[in-house]
Amino acid sequence: MPGKEKLDGFGDPINPNHYYYIQDKRQHVGNCVMFWAHEGHGYTCEFEEAGLFLGEDSRVHSDRDTDVPWPVMAVRAARVAHVDAQRLYGQIKRRE
Repeated sequence: MPGKEKLDGFGDPINPNHYYYIQDKRQHVGNCVMFWAHEGHGYTCEFEEAGLFLGEDSRVHSDRDTDVPWPVMAVRAARVAHVDAQRLYGQIKRRE
């Protein structure tokens, strides 16, 4: 709804002086969250490629309900490292 106050993923008002990662809730990759990429250039589930957006940035206030701003510390606390099985097993084929 236009004019509706945008809230972060916790339901708190956006702080114009804080940074956010913006989740696109329309899809996940496995159990990985999709975020807006750096400068809004597409989407990524790679943490290092996710964009940081200041709360006052108009992109944080998107009217799409599927765009969810998450405070930086919340995303960083939920980050995990993993090993890609396809890349690991792919090494076997390269050695044969």
